[in-house]
Amino acid sequence: MEHNKSFENIDWSGKGFTHKEFETCTFKNCNFSDCKLLYSRFTDCDFIQCNFSLAKLNGSTLVNAAFKDCKLMGVVFSECTDAFFSVGFSNCMMDYSSFANKKLPKTSFYKCSLKSSDFSASTLTNSVFADCNLDDAVFQQSVLTNVDFETSSNYVIDPNQNKVKGAIF
Repeated sequence: MEHNKSFENIDWSGKGFTHKEFETCTFKNCNFSDCKLLYSRFTDCDFIQCNFSLAKLNGSTLVNAAFKDCKLMGVVFSECTDAFFSVGFSNCMMDYSSFANKKLPKTSFYKCSLKSSDFSASTLTNSVFADCNLDDAVFQQSVLTNVDFETSSNYVIDPNQNKVKGAIF
């Protein structure tokens, strides 16, 4: 297990690792693009200016993982384990990502681009989308109770296909 370590300017693109554990680690300017991070665990980790485009997270666990100024294009977060899944995103490029069927209560998306992202059947209760671009994002059969969309743009949410009680638009 890697504990309380900093990783900076490392290129893992196209590579992979399995069954690794990281706790209270910081990753800065690391390239995980097209990387296979399988069945690994990231607890209380910060990712700053990292590229995760098309990274595979099958069976991995993200617990209190914070992403800032990261590129996460096409990442299928749905493949992460549901146990203790908790993430936050600030100023991230997340177009074509998928959170389908994920439980994401109290998740913060701040100044993120989420174009064509999939939130189908996800539970986003008490989450915040602040200054996000949700152009062509999919919300179907989603639980959007008390979700704050007030400062975001380009979203289309059908109240007949989603639970929107208390949501702010």
